[in-house]
Amino acid sequence: PAKNEIAYMARNNNKVSYHIAIDDVEAIQAIPFNRSAYHAGTSDGNNNYIGVEICYSKSGGPKFVKAEENTAEVVAQILISNNWGIDKVKKHQDFSGKYCPHRTLDLGWNRFLNMVRSKLGQGPSLETERTYLKDGDKGENVKSLQSDLIKLGLNIESYGADGIYGASTKNAVVEFQKVNGLGVDGLAGQEVLNKIKELLNVDNTIYKVQTGAYSEEQNALNKASELKDKGIETYIVKEKR
Repeated sequence: PAKNEIAYMARNNNKVSYHIAIDDVEAIQAIPFNRSAYHAGTSDGNNNYIGVEICYSKSGGPKFVKAEENTAEVVAQILISNNWGIDKVKKHQDFSGKYCPHRTLDLGWNRFLNMVRSKLGQGPSLETERTYLKDGDKGENVKSLQSDLIKLGLNIESYGADGIYGASTKNAVVEFQKVNGLGVDGLAGQEVLNKIKELLNVDNTIYKVQTGAYSEEQNALNKASELKDKGIETYIVKEKR
């Protein structure tokens, strides 16, 4: 929650800080808006922009959804009180290149800006953006996701990679998120896709060193014993010539 985020920030000497933290219930301001904070990774962002921390971005779920909505409300009020336009709203990524706010970016940055526009009483931008797959989606991107999940041992039930993001695909994504310590929401966002790519790119090749091949079992046992005495781990593989 916001009070914990503020308390954590206050009790350490790290160069990480923000003006206001917002959760699913409240917004708490810790630093006056006319003071700099370490939140953007660059002097321009730190000195000239208000830093907002959206709570529950790691865990996701309903609390994050509400916290993000509350953030849109607070951001809109800040814009109104300063007579600023929507162009003033930036993401951490715009300054330092860091993929942050990661969960909001997964769900679509323009989607968040449209939430702010709604709070301002404006219509949504004509530009649409969604960088995640969800229940009900169809097409090649879904099929590719399903194929990758199957390769990683996830169960898509009898339908397999059919290109339809149904209940079995959502359940597989949820299981994948749980196993890999990701926020559990059943959405295949960039965080999920990046983790899948990482796991599929792991090279599982191993290389074995063979010291010899023997036609007599006792000779193989003698060599194994000799190597073990030297602290070298050994095992004997029996094969047909």
